[in-house]
Amino acid sequence: MRLRPALIALSTLALVGAGRAQEPSQAQLAGLFPKPPATLLSQLAVAPGRQATLWQLPTGALRLGLAVRGADGAWSLSLNLVKVLDLQTPARLSLLALPGRYPAVVAIDGQRGESGRLNLVAAAEGKLTFLLAADHAPGQPPEAADINDDGQAEVILTVDATPLWPGQGPWLDRRVAAYRLGADGTFQAAPLWADPGDPQVQRLLLLRDGRLWPAAVSLATALAQRRAEAGPLWNLALTRFEADWFGEQADRLRLGSSSVQKLASAAAQTLAGQLDGAALSLLSFGGPVHLPDGWTTPMAVLGRTLELARRADPGLGDNAHYLVLRGFAASAQGLDQAARTAWRRAATIDAGLPGLSAWLGGSKVTSRLWVLDARDMLHAVDLTADGEPAGPLAPLAALGRLSAVAGRASVPGLVALSADGQRVLATSDGQSARNLLTGQGLDLLPEAVSPDGRWVGVGEAGALRVIALDDGRQALRLAACSGYLWSPDSRQLAVRSEAGLQLVDVPGGQTATLAASSEALRWTLVDWSAGQPLRAVRHRVSRDATGALAITGSQRVALRAGAEPVADDRPEPMEELARQVMLRTRPGELTQPLTAVHPLLLAWRAGQDQRTLLYVGPRADTRRAAVAPSEPFDHRLRAAWSQAPEPTP
Repeated sequence: MRLRPALIALSTLALVGAGRAQEPSQAQLAGLFPKPPATLLSQLAVAPGRQATLWQLPTGALRLGLAVRGADGAWSLSLNLVKVLDLQTPARLSLLALPGRYPAVVAIDGQRGESGRLNLVAAAEGKLTFLLAADHAPGQPPEAADINDDGQAEVILTVDATPLWPGQGPWLDRRVAAYRLGADGTFQAAPLWADPGDPQVQRLLLLRDGRLWPAAVSLATALAQRRAEAGPLWNLALTRFEADWFGEQADRLRLGSSSVQKLASAAAQTLAGQLDGAALSLLSFGGPVHLPDGWTTPMAVLGRTLELARRADPGLGDNAHYLVLRGFAASAQGLDQAARTAWRRAATIDAGLPGLSAWLGGSKVTSRLWVLDARDMLHAVDLTADGEPAGPLAPLAALGRLSAVAGRASVPGLVALSADGQRVLATSDGQSARNLLTGQGLDLLPEAVSPDGRWVGVGEAGALRVIALDDGRQALRLAACSGYLWSPDSRQLAVRSEAGLQLVDVPGGQTATLAASSEALRWTLVDWSAGQPLRAVRHRVSRDATGALAITGSQRVALRAGAEPVADDRPEPMEELARQVMLRTRPGELTQPLTAVHPLLLAWRAGQDQRTLLYVGPRADTRRAAVAPSEPFDHRLRAAWSQAPEPTP
């Protein structure tokens, strides 16, 4: 039965000390343990002036210590030269002579329950370093496995292991060094790879480093079948061993439920070649805020492995799971744009990847900004939820010159008014349009479309017509209207007239007075947001000597049907928009917010040194992205938002 090695990093060993020194007696060492009482069980010289010592605490636990002889000939044992052993008595010390880089290794062979337990510890560079901790069956060589079926037992040691978090496990990456355990207890180096100049062997090494285990095992099997010497057998044996080991590690880590264990599981699955499971594990976190601190460390291991995997198999560029993992590796390096690109590509290949939409999040195209330039021509740009343009501002000349645009961020499409004010058009793409209404002196406000996208309000010579967006039928006509706002549920209009403010049902037309005007009182509508009362400004007015009305005082109020107005000092939407834009202003820069309001994004024009640009950015932070050059500040840009159209397959 093959036993799994512990994941312990090996470090280069270099013996210290010069010249032979007289070995100390047990009496000389008996009282050196830093935290007495402890009993000295045995000692072993590992180098001149260095003694490996085995101690037992009153609890029965064992400790290994490295005693050092000072210049004055006295022996000492400091606490940092004591290692905890995971075995019990009876135990014995022996010195192993490993070839190459491991010249002095102490083997402590003891018991652990009903099994034997072996600890290998390097004593070098003035310290003790664990190399291996492994169980073995009674009477059998520790950690032995005849992995190439030649009747000779081997010991597999871990080299260059990588911890998940700095300074702690679980260990994720490893290389193996194979040694044959002789009958006399000594180790001999086993051949790892034959003919390193052979292109097939080089290909095998690349597949192995890229953790593409099925392809690696297949190639190693073909090599072993075609050639009978020991090299191909070892290629096959070690490839299968590592493939099995990484698979077992991934299986074990998948049982964990904490965020750290889930992240370790994803990294282990990548190293096991299980790209699908690794991608789904990472996507299951639901967004970057749920990743544990330190998550970038295993992602660095993952990123290196993915680079090697792509070299070994260029076709992985079309694998959705590979692309998901590449996105996480890029995100860990702070390459957010590269991460978004990889995730978008993955979504294109497999739109059904569970959880991917949460990671696309801000990088998913959600909104379209429609802009009328100084020549009354329509342009559009699609934007992500985090304010990144998905492309350049594109001219859309098919609709001709326009005088106004209206839309809603929550619904697709745009309503536009022709430049001559005689036609109201509806378009979904800016390339084609259908006629909704024809008349004389028509007017269209930026907020004319209802929140649910069913209705649009069109002004006509002091009146207001409400028409259905789907077929242009008239649902309502109000003879007197000097301003209006849609209710958040699209069932009512707040309408301003000479009589005051009224609530009008849509499409029924039932009317109720919300606030009356008088000779000394006038009203202006401000906004009506979901979950909030209608907001308006109450103006105190008087007539001057010429009979003209003059405002003598104003107050912002919140209005609810059947209740008295309540003071509400929150800024108007455009004031708040201007304030947020000013936060993004650079020294010497002039800014002008667009009149269109979006719940998540901002759009504004900024100019400096004869250069004017149109910018967008998220409300939540001060990032900004330039969309396109814009005309100077001699006119106000007219714009509207809408929901971005669904991508065509």
